Amino acid sequence: MNARPLVLCIPLLIATDAAIAEQGWSFQPGGTFQYDWLRIYEDSGDTQLGGMRRARTTLGIKAPGGFDAKLEFDLASNAWTDAYLRWRGGGHSVRLGQYKQPGYLDELMSNRSLLFMEQAMPGSLALARRIGVGYGYAQGPWRFDLSGHGGDLRGRLQGEGLAARIGFDPVNSGEETRHLGLSLASESPDDETARFRSRTELSGISAQRLDTGGIAGVERINRLGLEALWIKGPWLLKSEYMNARLERSVANDLSLDGWYLDASWFPSGHKRGYKDGLLEGPALGDDEQAIELAARFSRLDLDDSMLAGGSATNVTVGVNWYLNRHVRLMANYVKVDADRRGLSLEPDGLQARVQVSY
Repeated sequence: MNARPLVLCIPLLIATDAAIAEQGWSFQPGGTFQYDWLRIYEDSGDTQLGGMRRARTTLGIKAPGGFDAKLEFDLASNAWTDAYLRWRGGGHSVRLGQYKQPGYLDELMSNRSLLFMEQAMPGSLALARRIGVGYGYAQGPWRFDLSGHGGDLRGRLQGEGLAARIGFDPVNSGEETRHLGLSLASESPDDETARFRSRTELSGISAQRLDTGGIAGVERINRLGLEALWIKGPWLLKSEYMNARLERSVANDLSLDGWYLDASWFPSGHKRGYKDGLLEGPALGDDEQAIELAARFSRLDLDDSMLAGGSATNVTVGVNWYLNRHVRLMANYVKVDADRRGLSLEPDGLQARVQVSY
């Protein structure tokens, strides 16, 4: 189904907001548009690319009784991203539809709030969005999420599984936040195959560089994730570890993993937000600007036994310039040290993004 006509009708739906606001309903339109420019420096020659990374239009709906819903369509990839109905009350929540599965902090964050243009490499092992039913509970410093899922709306990922995430915030004040998280997930692919790939943190408009190819005989994929976050005024440290263990019927089991460490600092004195166990962007006034400097060290290993998907170690530095609450300019330099099937891959990437969100 081509959803573009429906997406373009969203403004007409918003016009009814005032008429029914008194009944406890509200409609909130939104959107995120990201245009990327990328130059890759390699021994074989330089490559320059430019294109739309995301063009997402969103409709949020709030209804009486603690209900809300979200519809989001990406015009760049011509696909639905979020499409779910949720109920919340008394610390409990239930969600039905397609949404991000619990398990990887970088993935769970809004793409408009990421420290860098792309997630760290271990995100290649994460579940991302699936169709499912989820339950959540939050009490004091503790949060718990459990989700049973199937495939996705695009039909590319098929199978059934269960994912859970627990978060603990021993400190969460206006000045300092400390967060720890643990996630576990298990799924059975319908066709007993799996594939993991990575662009090694270069823009999503570029090609994949690490690739396991199709892995046959996969009966189950078990995932383990560990996460830690510290915010102190304008300073931030964030780290995650992700492991995917593949149980196979035709050969030895496989284990793939990765980790990263992020650091950032606002010389402008601003501070990133934290809400519902997730990292957010800085709180800015209508005409307020902010500068954020960031660095990342990451590692991904897609090699195990006879599997040669490749491995990489990256160093990334970046700057985020928040012109206001709606416009952000980003620039990243990515140094890649990778190897796949005995071949050295060492591209340097200079990339920039213009992001407009509302």
